[in-house]
Amino acid sequence: MTPALPSPPPQPDAVHSHNTTAPLAQEASAMKKIVTVTEVEGEGLEALLGQNVVLICLNYIYAGKLEGVNTTCVMLSDAKIVYETGAWTDANWKDAQPFPGVLYVQTRCIESFGAAK
Repeated sequence: MTPALPSPPPQPDAVHSHNTTAPLAQEASAMKKIVTVTEVEGEGLEALLGQNVVLICLNYIYAGKLEGVNTTCVMLSDAKIVYETGAWTDANWKDAQPFPGVLYVQTRCIESFGAAK
């Protein structure tokens, strides 16, 4: 004689089932969203054109005078690769090696930037 198989669990009645995800759906519908965008000319890198800047990138830190900006790269004159910053408040970099000529840095590699020494 073969042993009897266990009965499948009872299926919930569609009329009487409880939807436990309903509160989550209601919370998601109450999400705050930005609905307008204002484009401001001259913000970001463009605002620093002509100034000495520091570009903290994926692998290196670059410093120099920001001469140009477009959608793919920035152009630095009097460029340096900063190997050791020293204190950020110091007047000069602790170890910054000059780059011969103009240096172009891809904007997609820039993590942060700002006015510099």
